[in-house]
Amino acid sequence: MISAAEFFSEYDALQKTASDAEREAWLISQCEMANPEGPQEQRVLSTMYNELGSFYKHRDMLEKGEEAFLKAKELWETSEKDANYATIINNLAGNYRMMGKFSEATELFEEAIELYKAHPETPKELSSSAYNNLALVYLDTGRFKEAAEMLQAAYDAMKDIPDCYYEKATANANMAIAYYKCGETDLVDEKMRMAEELYLSGGLENTAEYRAFTQLKEILKKS
Repeated sequence: MISAAEFFSEYDALQKTASDAEREAWLISQCEMANPEGPQEQRVLSTMYNELGSFYKHRDMLEKGEEAFLKAKELWETSEKDANYATIINNLAGNYRMMGKFSEATELFEEAIELYKAHPETPKELSSSAYNNLALVYLDTGRFKEAAEMLQAAYDAMKDIPDCYYEKATANANMAIAYYKCGETDLVDEKMRMAEELYLSGGLENTAEYRAFTQLKEILKKS
């Protein structure tokens, strides 16, 4: 059975030349050809299904994404849950959020966060992503105070990481929205100021994201 390193090496090369249809067919064939004989190979196959799920999720093919992510999750049932498993359920939760399945998404994001906490060696970008994703569910469902708390946790997880200006700025801008919804206007101004400083420090003032941020700033100013 192909190793994870070989799988990613071949897939990376394929992405440079192949169409979406060719990439999808290759991913499906790799998953179907795999014949795992033990837990280690099951985890490799889980990684393959996770990549297939991500392929579908990024193209809004959410039902197919759910199916692939669930297969990736099921392949971990006999293995100890770790940060790699947390990343799989974080991806599945994101797919559920896009489908409007907020209860399922919340449960899985919370599980992913607890696993990341239990494995402090986890890259901070991953734990920050889980906090941020759970915050987005809270924003979607009107739990604005909890959203602000999760966004603060997302920012705190990556604040000491060099660069990441866009991610840090976005966390602060989203916190401003959450605090606006809570009626805490003093914190709205503070978080918008921090977001703008980060956009400018990262040299992002000519990006579409910064233009969207300036539009948000005007909307909040007029409110």
